[in-house]
Amino acid sequence: MSSKNKQPEIRRAPNILVLSTKGGTGKSLISQQILATYNLARFGVAKIVELDDENLDSSWLSGADRSAIKASQVVLGSDPDEYARSVADAIPLDAEGLIVDVGGNRTATIVIKELSRLAARASVIDAVCIPISDNRMGVLNAEKTLAEISSSPGGDKLLAKCFIALNRVRSKKAKSIDDPSLVRRFRQAVSLAKKWKLPVVIVHDMDGVENLAPLGKTIYEISKIGDSLTEELSEQIMAAHNEKQFEKVTLLDDLQWSVSVAAYDFAPLVEFAHDQLDVIMRDVGR
Repeated sequence: MSSKNKQPEIRRAPNILVLSTKGGTGKSLISQQILATYNLARFGVAKIVELDDENLDSSWLSGADRSAIKASQVVLGSDPDEYARSVADAIPLDAEGLIVDVGGNRTATIVIKELSRLAARASVIDAVCIPISDNRMGVLNAEKTLAEISSSPGGDKLLAKCFIALNRVRSKKAKSIDDPSLVRRFRQAVSLAKKWKLPVVIVHDMDGVENLAPLGKTIYEISKIGDSLTEELSEQIMAAHNEKQFEKVTLLDDLQWSVSVAAYDFAPLVEFAHDQLDVIMRDVGR
């Protein structure tokens, strides 16, 4: 891989806020598979905090001998008097390598508002990622998110840290926002990025990545141990077959196939996203 052990020209692992006023934009995938693994790959430290009242989407990373990425949850709650405390709990002043995955709709709007008052917490955030996964509603909600940031007190400082992540880009050949194969699907998103003068990370489609959840490791981590993991699964498959646990054999077969896809097909896509982040993390907010 071309960027092994590459160190971007920044002093520490960045803290990144992931925001969208719309659900289904791929916030969790980008937080877990792209942003957290960027900090892990480049700096050796990565944490995810889900600021959300719903289920902990990153719970599959938790547990002994699983991912090196630490995941936790902060509940925003329903009491407006507690919102500021929740945001402060989610963004410690000594944070490093933190990815804050903010729940959509109501939660995102509240967090933007609270950060406009909590200047010290806002200053801890190095970058703000706004995911877009489709061309129409995704763009409308991304613009809504940007407008809310821009209109909030002190929002210009947070806006200067924003970048867009185009999620589920199907053409693996698309390497820039001007690539015709990308523009066909994301023309409005590209126009939005240029209008707001925001950098863009291209996140290629990794359909089926959720099948890796039983392993408790990200694509990046699996790619480092792909061969040994394949051998381990082969032994489990043979043992299950000998014990006539044929349903288990099927499940393990599928998991082994997913490991191969992760290590050889998805890992280069993650690395490409990391390379783009190197540039963005050097420039964003300046």
